[in-house]
Amino acid sequence: MELRNIGLSDIQVTPLTFGAWAIGGWQWGGDVDKKAAIDAIHMAIDMGINSIDTAPVYGLGLSEEIVGEATKGLRNKVNIFTKVESDGILKRANISLIPTILGR
Repeated sequence: MELRNIGLSDIQVTPLTFGAWAIGGWQWGGDVDKKAAIDAIHMAIDMGINSIDTAPVYGLGLSEEIVGEATKGLRNKVNIFTKVESDGILKRANISLIPTILGR
């Protein structure tokens, strides 16, 4: 699959991203079938998708937990992007996955 750089960085992503909001359950789809969610992430990776979008608000962190579990041992194959909650001021404490995003 085609890869594109994000801005001027050397981070390369596919034009398609796996959106993980629904695997948070709660108000985004009800009960979560964890195995099916992990299987879907693995299928996306197998198809060449290398970016996953999630957020702490998706299922109050459940989406991020499932994404973390699904990508364990595969972090060299995926870029995980999350949102940053803020009260108007960007705070380091609000950033949960920056080391994963940067591959550190």
